[in-house]
Amino acid sequence: MVLDRQQLRDLTLGNEALMREVMDVLLEDTRKQEPLLERAILREDGQEVRRLAHYCRGACDGVGARSSADLLHEMERHAERGEFTACRQLLAALEVELDRLEEEAALTRPV
Repeated sequence: MVLDRQQLRDLTLGNEALMREVMDVLLEDTRKQEPLLERAILREDGQEVRRLAHYCRGACDGVGARSSADLLHEMERHAERGEFTACRQLLAALEVELDRLEEEAALTRPV
């Protein structure tokens, strides 16, 4: 599941404008974290990868961005074990998933 719309609705009390704003902020912030994650992975800084991935996972999980949160949780686990090749692959998958999330969130916008 890319986006649990019911969770997002519950979070925003069904306010469509707030739903859009929450998703915009989530996507903007998570996209800003991607280069930081990439640098931490390249440095093989497991602690920093875990910290950043955990932060992003919490934000994604909180609004119902399930598949992004799952990828970030997996990245945390791989970083803890020092598996940085897997972290790089997960970061690439996260970029694709954020594109999917952005498309899904666009469906909440009025036409």
